[in-house]
Amino acid sequence: MLSYDSLYRVFSQSLNDSSKFTKLWDDSDPTNIYIGEANPGTLTSSAHWRIYKVSSNGLNFASGSAAFSSIWDNRTGYTYS
Repeated sequence: MLSYDSLYRVFSQSLNDSSKFTKLWDDSDPTNIYIGEANPGTLTSSAHWRIYKVSSNGLNFASGSAAFSSIWDNRTGYTYS
């Protein structure tokens, strides 16, 4: 399980860096927490999300890219690096 301190650091940094974005958080699996960012009004089914996963391996981006090119609805199917 991830420590509270690790999660707090990641999420706080995300908020400081990109407060203009809509954020979604999926912690239904406490060992893999997904965070998505997109422009306000972006559909979760559109390929305009930046998604990262916080796990025991650290913070990794969907498809290895910090670009806004992922689909939030598909977050668990991506390879993260």
